[in-house]
Amino acid sequence: MIIGTIALLTILFGGVDPFLIDRLDKGVKTYVVEESRKDEILTITKQHKKDVKAFDKLRRTRIKEFKKLDRLAETKASDLENFFAQLPPERIAFQDQAIENRLIASSLITPEEWVLILDDAGESVLKSREKREKKEAKAEKKGKQTFPKTRKTMQKHIDDSDRQALILASLDTLVESILALEDQIISANVLENSVIARLDADREELKAMSNEWNQIRQVAIAGIVDFYVDVRENTDASELDRIMKEFNKDLSITPR
Repeated sequence: MIIGTIALLTILFGGVDPFLIDRLDKGVKTYVVEESRKDEILTITKQHKKDVKAFDKLRRTRIKEFKKLDRLAETKASDLENFFAQLPPERIAFQDQAIENRLIASSLITPEEWVLILDDAGESVLKSREKREKKEAKAEKKGKQTFPKTRKTMQKHIDDSDRQALILASLDTLVESILALEDQIISANVLENSVIARLDADREELKAMSNEWNQIRQVAIAGIVDFYVDVRENTDASELDRIMKEFNKDLSITPR
């Protein structure tokens, strides 16, 4: 898989976890006949969209803070660790509310309606998968590397081969952890995740699923801290600024 299928900073800082399935609004409008139930469900999905918008605004603020912090030579590992420590409570609060919305909405949908809604959601997943696979095939054909701007800057500005090799190895380790997270997020859909696909999935199951995502995300975040430390300890202030500037650009890559 080519990193960049999803904006990396989006998934690192807490992607919008899909507790409410793809195209739920459309499915409810199409297949829930009883108007009162339909209105109740759509009220919940409308509130969820507001929650997503608020969380996304907070996430964008945190991303801006991170991009300033990781380019400073005086930033220590503990500064980054303290910064990242504030993210899980914010993300978990959002996830918990999303789970509540999911539970209320699912209690208002009949099994027969859910089957039809699920079919629509599955079609949406297949279309997204097809687009993603085309992008990946195109990138692989061109021989695109992960974090190309970062690698190019390292090779251009770090003459010492030992220092360059150490930092590149640290970047490769980080890439592996991000790939694991990206795979987890991409597979969180009604076709590949049985919990998401089940109408009767309970709070404990949904919470366990979000905890698993969060644990994988924390491994990737720890990889960012380790990478920054390796860069900081093996570069001067000018080299650090150049490398982390391009690193932040690579992290912001999105195909959309």
